[in-house]
Amino acid sequence: MHTKFGLFLVEYRERHNYSLRQMASVLGVSAAFLSAIELGKKRIPDTFYSRLVEKFIFTKKEKEVLKDAIAISNKVVEIELDDLTKLETEVAILFARNLTSLSSDKLRAIKEMLKLEE
Repeated sequence: MHTKFGLFLVEYRERHNYSLRQMASVLGVSAAFLSAIELGKKRIPDTFYSRLVEKFIFTKKEKEVLKDAIAISNKVVEIELDDLTKLETEVAILFARNLTSLSSDKLRAIKEMLKLEE
């Protein structure tokens, strides 16, 4: 069964008439590897997002969906702390540490607070 990332790529290929082999070739990977990451049998490499957006044309919304799909499929959300302020770093760490203990109401409130204007 395809991961969220895999479903995104399959739909993208269908809309733009790319085969799995063609996309793999453009990305410089084997069709077997691309298939494996789409199916969740292999982890999506950290550099894969940048490689995809460098080689293919995505809308701003598609890029957002792609980033989310990679995070969900890899089951990891990473935050680069190097360029954050001390306060931003503290908030990120506290949030990660306490996420599972927050009530549904608090999580919904945080989600609403963090939504950006679209």
